[in-house]
Amino acid sequence: MLLAAGWAAFVVVGDSWWQLPVAAFLAVMFTQVGFLGHDAGHGQIFRSRRTNYVIGVLLGNLGIGLSYGWWVSKHNRHHAHPNQEGADPDIAIASWPSPNPGPARPGGWLG
Repeated sequence: MLLAAGWAAFVVVGDSWWQLPVAAFLAVMFTQVGFLGHDAGHGQIFRSRRTNYVIGVLLGNLGIGLSYGWWVSKHNRHHAHPNQEGADPDIAIASWPSPNPGPARPGGWLG
């Protein structure tokens, strides 16, 4: 409901600086919908697996534009191999380019 209200406000304020606070509001709402989709992916909202799936698809695919099926597959692989290089898809792609993509030194940044 609040996500729809945010989109309505976005349309109503039109091309103005008021879109900045509306965008901040929408960012919070997208995050909340994403958390609900996360809980649906873990089967923690309803007792029925099918109902959790339907809610996950509605929240993910339609609510925030994230493929629920892709995310559940990726997230399950993450839980099966948390923080294991080569197995955890959440750490498979470097978020910052590095000239030396080799293993990190045991001493970290400070030596």
